[in-house]
Amino acid sequence: MITDIKNVKRTVNPASGSDWKMTLAVANGDSRSLTLNFSQIGTNYTLEKESVVNYLNPETQQGEYIPIIDIFDKGATVRREKRWMITGNILAGFATYPGQILTYTKSDGTTGQGILLSRQFDFEREKKQADVRIKTPQDMLRFLDELGGVIASDDNVIRITKRGDTYMIEVPSNKRSGGDYFLDKNLTDALGNKDFYKRGSSMLNYTRDPAEFVKAMDYLMKEKEQFFKAVTRQEQARKMFGPKEVQDVAGIVKKKVDTRKEEVRAEQIKEQARLSRAITAKLKKVIEGNVGLNIQRDLTYLRQAKEDIKREIAKTKVPRVSPQWIRTRASAENAAGNLSDEAYQVVETLANRFPAILEGLRLSVRTPKGEATGNFNPLNRLITIYKEGGTQDRTMRHEIAHSLEQMMTPEAQVAVVEAWGNALAKAIEDNTDKPSQDYFNAVLENTFRHTTDVSTKHYGYSDRDLTDEITNTIGWLYENHKLLLTSTIAA
Repeated sequence: MITDIKNVKRTVNPASGSDWKMTLAVANGDSRSLTLNFSQIGTNYTLEKESVVNYLNPETQQGEYIPIIDIFDKGATVRREKRWMITGNILAGFATYPGQILTYTKSDGTTGQGILLSRQFDFEREKKQADVRIKTPQDMLRFLDELGGVIASDDNVIRITKRGDTYMIEVPSNKRSGGDYFLDKNLTDALGNKDFYKRGSSMLNYTRDPAEFVKAMDYLMKEKEQFFKAVTRQEQARKMFGPKEVQDVAGIVKKKVDTRKEEVRAEQIKEQARLSRAITAKLKKVIEGNVGLNIQRDLTYLRQAKEDIKREIAKTKVPRVSPQWIRTRASAENAAGNLSDEAYQVVETLANRFPAILEGLRLSVRTPKGEATGNFNPLNRLITIYKEGGTQDRTMRHEIAHSLEQMMTPEAQVAVVEAWGNALAKAIEDNTDKPSQDYFNAVLENTFRHTTDVSTKHYGYSDRDLTDEITNTIGWLYENHKLLLTSTIAA
């Protein structure tokens, strides 16, 4: 929120960006204000008055719209969040990962100092880019014997490799960098009383005895206070020496975060549909002549809220899985005898003719539970078909049909529902005979229940949901009143 704009009058040119300062009130709970000059924020300025803001409630983990002024109260309250902190040698840690040095309280009541890292700190990325420490001579021996990589000291002065059965130690030939090592008698004694020899710009020594190698490395670590890292084969070294507990915890956390992202996205799509319905309701009032300041204000607010949530939905778009994936999986399950030829042919036909329909879908064939023949999970786009089902092909078509809704944008989803509702309303108006009205009343009252008791013909399945109900209604309207084209029925 902008709280002040002033001209400091330090330059002759009154239009100079550096001569104007803007003070912003910050609601992040860490700092109270931020001052910028106009040259720091660009050359074009557009100031707009806003009254509400999209706020993620940390307690419910759901988005909500609140007055801007209220967010400052929320930022000032006590809150909890997960952040990364460096402890131990904080001077060395600060040199690599600068942050805020603070005192913290441990679970046993004692205090310690650490470096609180920024909210943008990405542990997984830093872990992949970090050096892999090799802490003991025995680990160095294992790395060279099993992985055959290159080891270097932290300052990259010493390089250690293995060629055949020979362990090679290489340092620069100039005395300023390498003299501390190739002139060190204790080091040469540990390597079997062999002096370093010159090759190009390097001084080299070697040993074929693992015990001598361990003794020399132990001397470098303890007496020369050297630390070593893997220069090559880093991923293999990380698996060999990395902390297994941290890797497992990080994987669990990532899975929970991904699941929560999917849940939030699903809630956002529902919220967008709700906003669309609210906008439509307000527009109907406008059409009826009820035009006032309150209606206009509400429409402006609802439209802005809808645009905001559209942008949030776009940020969480899930990467698509290739249609070939479900095709390959269906083929494997068919070959194993778990999926019928007819059900596999449904996937094969779609993959050949309409591959976009299968994009992003996953398939699981499992042992049946109860009387269900299959289901569709919209969060991970997983189609589950149960084994030994006599109608696997029909179930496959049905569950794929459920996935089609997710292939549309949220706007398209709302538009389809509204179009279906409008068509149904027109059909009710045009068909006033008692059988038709009885049917339509049942549809309106029992959209998610059975309507076969008043249908003139059964279209679809015995256990209906909204997809089945739309299918049933479309079929009834076509057969009785020819209200839809044949191509619509086929689609």
